[in-house]
Amino acid sequence: MKPVQRGTPQEILVADHGPQVSCLFALYPLGTEGHMDTIYEAIDRAKRDGQVTVTPVHFATRLDGRLAHVLRVMRAAFDQADAQHVVIHATISTGSPTKEE
Repeated sequence: MKPVQRGTPQEILVADHGPQVSCLFALYPLGTEGHMDTIYEAIDRAKRDGQVTVTPVHFATRLDGRLAHVLRVMRAAFDQADAQHVVIHATISTGSPTKEE
């Protein structure tokens, strides 16, 4: 594992976009009838992003990439969800086992 970088959070993110991470991500747009459309749109945007790998898993989506990119994808999903109440549940880890082929 490489040593922790020193500097402001912005300087660190600009320098290397953070460590490689894996994230299980679930979006819950509540209070809207079109919640599944909102979820599918968020997944499609993540796939088009090009900086994260998107893999479907049971009741969630796996995002793999640099920490800054994964957080940006989740932020976009949160901001663009067309709902009165939006919840994101995410577990982010680094050093996770690689996915099986």
